[in-house]
Amino acid sequence: MINIEVPVQLDKERHFRFDLNAMEMYEDIAGEGFGVFMKELSSIGDSSDKVDLGKISFKRLKIIVFAGLKHEDEALKLQDIGKISPGELLSSDVLDALLDALLKGIGDNEPAPLAKNRAQRRAQKKK
Repeated sequence: MINIEVPVQLDKERHFRFDLNAMEMYEDIAGEGFGVFMKELSSIGDSSDKVDLGKISFKRLKIIVFAGLKHEDEALKLQDIGKISPGELLSSDVLDALLDALLKGIGDNEPAPLAKNRAQRRAQKKK
């Protein structure tokens, strides 16, 4: 089995995993197909570090983060994710991990293009 988990630092180190169970959980809670979120995610920004907040639903973001983390913490509640600041959820590190985990979940093991571009720019800024 391919490892589809991606580490992310939140309140502690956690691991996003988007298997069929997580995708189904998203659909059950959100009341819409998983593809709706994927379409929204592809429109939130270009290759820059900035996220267009007008294009993202925080409700969807909260649900997808919950669905991707629930596998390793049965006690985790949707309300727990709601306690994380939007700024933290929209940080480059968290978004990059989320994008990579979503792509791994659907069988694309290449890093997300947005994640690649952000990582390259951060490395150039440090020089």
